Amino acid sequence: MAGADSGQGNGAPAAAENNFWLWGTWGKRVIKAPFLTQKVPGKIRDIIIGQNFIIALKEDGQLVSWGEDKVGCLGLGTEDVNVQDPRKIPFPSDFKGKVVDVQYGRHHVLALTSTGKVYSWGDNNKGQLGLSDQQNRYEPVAVEELRRWTVIQILALDHMSYALTSDGIVYAWGDNTDGSLALGHDKAVVDKPEPMMRMQGTAVKKLVARDCGGSGGKGKTVIAFVELADPLPQKDSIGGFDRPLGGHGRHEDKDKVVLSDDMEKDIFEGVDLMRQVMDNTQDWWEHILKVRHGSPYNDNPLQVDDLSDKKDADNCTAMQLDTFVALDQLEDASYELDKFIQSARAQLFEIRKKKGTKNVKFMLSLFMDDCKLRILHELKHSLSASASIGACKCKQTIEYCMFLHRPEHPVQNHSLEL
Repeated sequence: MAGADSGQGNGAPAAAENNFWLWGTWGKRVIKAPFLTQKVPGKIRDIIIGQNFIIALKEDGQLVSWGEDKVGCLGLGTEDVNVQDPRKIPFPSDFKGKVVDVQYGRHHVLALTSTGKVYSWGDNNKGQLGLSDQQNRYEPVAVEELRRWTVIQILALDHMSYALTSDGIVYAWGDNTDGSLALGHDKAVVDKPEPMMRMQGTAVKKLVARDCGGSGGKGKTVIAFVELADPLPQKDSIGGFDRPLGGHGRHEDKDKVVLSDDMEKDIFEGVDLMRQVMDNTQDWWEHILKVRHGSPYNDNPLQVDDLSDKKDADNCTAMQLDTFVALDQLEDASYELDKFIQSARAQLFEIRKKKGTKNVKFMLSLFMDDCKLRILHELKHSLSASASIGACKCKQTIEYCMFLHRPEHPVQNHSLEL
């Protein structure tokens, strides 16, 4: 077995932090006021509380325990059944990864590692440790029957134990009085994990135990979810998007991400492509603004465009002139915009398989849509209006000409060519 220490390594012990508050009924005691525990240095992910002991799962995946337990739940060996300060629980020398979850039944403990392996220790009078016998264990022991599988969840209830594998199969072992393990047989003690055959064919996603009030208030019901909803998206979680974009929440994992050479290359290529596309798009935009008809109008308060805001010598805006512009000029403007669309499409085709170009593709697509909307809502509308006026000599054209040649109009000698 690997050696035990105080949980801080071989150096001087680090100062304990504020770990957690606790109150209520604990064993035979009633804690009437919240009590602050300051025992364990570093951050804690979870704790389990026995009758007279506590096991804490630390942020780094180590387990520490303190208190008193005579059946082995402290996990510190046969000699250390009563310790006042947290001690690191030793695991076998072939232990790999780190502990990611710890569960406590009536008097036994289960631990799940990051490699999907299960360890157990404590009371074993009902075979709840899954070690093919009924002997207590005072230190963690691997559950060999599950070693070939990757376990993703563990559950400990009273003298019963459950494990859920990555294949969606549930294994159960321990106290099977009255068939409570639901294994399909009435053997009172199941001392090693057995698959729950009744649920085969429907992959289980998650196990949950709920209090149901049975058996004198001590009964629990086990629920195995088959169709489980996805976790809530960030926008629907508590707090939503109130946090700054790109910021880290106070409780988020802040481990640094190490980029590979290929990832760095993709990122720099994406940045360079973004620069090139922005330069091209800026040139195209400036050319669009020089297209006299089909130019942007001043209906966008955030857009400043001299061509759209400026009035002509006859005191008419670009919007008004587009109604009476020559058809060939409008067709030229439409042709210019079509060329921009084709150029943007060609660039999209060129970078379609490159990584790190999501923003570049979005910008090009946005530019293409803008050009299409200009043709649809501005040019084609003006073409239709001008064609109708030129073909029918409509009443609006005559009234407009009469308006321009009224004696009081400032431009009396203006000639309008249709």
